[in-house]
Amino acid sequence: MPMLNDCNFIGRCGKKPSLQKAADERPFLRFSLAIDQGKDKQGNEKEPMWLTIVCFGKLAELMAEMLTQGAQLFVKGRLQKSTYTDREGVKRESVAIEALDIQVFEKRQAESAGSQEGSP
Repeated sequence: MPMLNDCNFIGRCGKKPSLQKAADERPFLRFSLAIDQGKDKQGNEKEPMWLTIVCFGKLAELMAEMLTQGAQLFVKGRLQKSTYTDREGVKRESVAIEALDIQVFEKRQAESAGSQEGSP
C-alpha cells in the first residue's frame, strides 16, 4: 500500500527566525506558523493553531533573509517526529513540519524609525 506524508499550510510567520547550524554544520531555520482556525458557533475568532516549521540548507538561508514577523506564507512539507532528552534527562518527542518549499505571499513592513508620533 502506498504511503503519503505531504502537508500544505497557509499562515503567518511568528517571530522573525534566526539561522542556526546543526551539529553537522548544515544550516537550519526553525520558526512558528500561525494557522487561522476560523470562528466558533458564537461568531468569535478561535485562537490560531501554532505549528513548528523547520527547513534546511539553501531554503533555510534564503528564508532567514526573507521572513518577517507576520508575513503570510505558503509552506509545503512533511510531518517529522523526533525524540530528544531534555535538561532533566527525560526522553521527549516533538513534531514539526519539515518545509520542502516556502512561498512568501506578502511581507509585513516593520514600523519605520522615522514615523511621526501620533500617526495611525
